[in-house]
Amino acid sequence: MAPAVRLERIAESELDDFLDTIRPHYTAERALADHIPHAEAEQFVRRQFDDALPKGIETIGHHFFRIVDVVTAVDVGIAWLRLNKATREAYLNNVTVSPEHRRKGYASAALQAIVELARAEGCTVLALNVFAPNEAAQRLYRKSGLEVVSMHMNMSLSDAPAP
Repeated sequence: MAPAVRLERIAESELDDFLDTIRPHYTAERALADHIPHAEAEQFVRRQFDDALPKGIETIGHHFFRIVDVVTAVDVGIAWLRLNKATREAYLNNVTVSPEHRRKGYASAALQAIVELARAEGCTVLALNVFAPNEAAQRLYRKSGLEVVSMHMNMSLSDAPAP
């Protein structure tokens, strides 16, 4: 039986820890995808977060949650959702289940809770980005009804043979 979860908004004082939790994995994926050194990816990610959140947790449209098991009240992960009421689009910036809670259905349950929240806010589309090597996330998203609607591709020119 799949676990039941609820999304609890984090406090302003928790935002730095939240971002510190997702930053290392995102940085590593960004470095690999963009064919850049880790240090350069780290700078890119910090700038990207700063640009996306000029008012921190108060930035309009951005919502940060703890994913909490309804039965045990244990925090099992986190999620960052952006809602754009003008376009009626929800964008899932991140969903992360803590390593000790993975492969138990929490990601699916969290995604369903996110979909329900987005619908309740009037959104008609849920979008997200997933890096190509993250096959587990791709399986989760496909199983949950998301479809590929565009594809971003690149090539490292420093490693590519001349045409």
